[in-house]
Amino acid sequence: MLVIFTVEVGNIARLFEPKIVYDAKQPKLAGKKRGGAEYIAYRNQNEFGLSESELSEKRRIFEAFFQPGSAYEVFVPSNKLLFDRVMSGNTPASIYKGVSYNPFLVQYGERFDNLDFFSWARRLQQIIPGCRLIVYDAGMYQLINGMDESRLPRKFSGTMASSILEELQTALSSNAEVRDNTELRNRYLKAMLETTGVKGEVVDSRKVLTPDNQDFVDAFQETLEYCRDKSTDNLSISKFVTYKRYGTEFAKSYTPLVIAEALWLYGLGNDAKLGPSTEVEFDSLIRKAMLEQKNAPYLFVWYTRNPKNTQYSDNLFFKDTPEDIRTKLADPEYRKFVGKLIVPFSEFDAGAIAIAGFTGIVGVRFARSLEEKVIALIEEISQRAVS
Repeated sequence: MLVIFTVEVGNIARLFEPKIVYDAKQPKLAGKKRGGAEYIAYRNQNEFGLSESELSEKRRIFEAFFQPGSAYEVFVPSNKLLFDRVMSGNTPASIYKGVSYNPFLVQYGERFDNLDFFSWARRLQQIIPGCRLIVYDAGMYQLINGMDESRLPRKFSGTMASSILEELQTALSSNAEVRDNTELRNRYLKAMLETTGVKGEVVDSRKVLTPDNQDFVDAFQETLEYCRDKSTDNLSISKFVTYKRYGTEFAKSYTPLVIAEALWLYGLGNDAKLGPSTEVEFDSLIRKAMLEQKNAPYLFVWYTRNPKNTQYSDNLFFKDTPEDIRTKLADPEYRKFVGKLIVPFSEFDAGAIAIAGFTGIVGVRFARSLEEKVIALIEEISQRAVS
C-alpha cells in the first residue's frame, strides 16, 4: 500500500515541476526543505488526512487544470493556492477569460485558435462539471486607446469612473468600426460557446462599461484610485502595464479597466482567471490589487498559445474556404496543434453536421479526416454567428 501511495504522490509532484514558457517561470510547489512528493505527504498527514484513493481523485483534478499532453501548455503560477483549494475540495466555481479587441475580425473572421480556451474548459468540465467558464468580451476596451482625454475632467474626483464610462459609451455610439467589430465578436463567442458544449456564459463589456452599472462603476473607481499617482490632484496613472498588440501600445488607463473587470467579476463569485502567459504582468498586478484591496487570494491559470504561425494570415479563420483550410493544415506542426485542439469536440464532423442540420448532432459520429472535421466545426460556428 505504501508503494501505491508513493506512486500517486509522485505523479502529483511531477505536475509541479518548474517550467519556463515565454520567459514566465512556474514556481515549484515544494519549499526549501521538502521536495514535491515529501511536501504533499507532509501536508496531507498534518492537515488533510486523505486516503490513497482520495489522493488519486485529487490528482485527476490537478491534471485537469494542468492539461498534460494537450494542444498547448497550461500551468498554474500559484501552485500552493491551487493545491490548498483542490485538497480542501474548494475548487473555483467559475473561471473567466478576457478576450480583447481584434482589428482583423471583420476581414478574416474569428481566429480558429481561439477555440483553445474552450477546448481547455471542455476537458476541465469533464472532471469538474460545476466549474463554469465566463468569457468576458472586452472588445470595447479598444476605445480607451483612442479616447480624447480632453473631454474628461482634469482633476481626479469621486465621479471620475462614471465620467470615463460615459465617454466610452459616447465613443462607441460614434465609432462604427469598433461597434461593428464588437457586435461580430460577441456573436462569434456565443456561437463558439454553444457549439462546443462548454457550460458558461459570454459577458459583453458594452453592457458592463456603462455609468448605469453601479457595481462596475464602484469597481472602476476603486481601481483608478489604486492605480493613480496620489502625489497630484489630477488623474495620472502610475501603476500600469506596458502592453503592445497588433502594433498598438495600450493606453495607461487600460490597466485600471483590466483590474476593475477582475474586481467586478469577483463580486459575482468568480475567483480565477484564465489567460495566455503573455498577460502575466496584468495578472501580477491583479493579484496584488486583490490582496491589498479585498484581502482575497486569486487563482490564475496560464496557457501558451500556438507559437508556430508568425504570419497572422497563416492561421485558420472562420471565413476560410475549404481549400484554405486544407492548405493551412498541410503544415505538419500546425496540423498537430489543431488535431489536439479539437479532440474535445470530436463529435463534430462533416457527416454529422450534414445529417443533423446543426440541430442534434451529439452521438452521430463518422470517421472523417481532420480537414473535414475542422471544416464542419467552422461551418457550424459560422452559421450560428451570422444567423
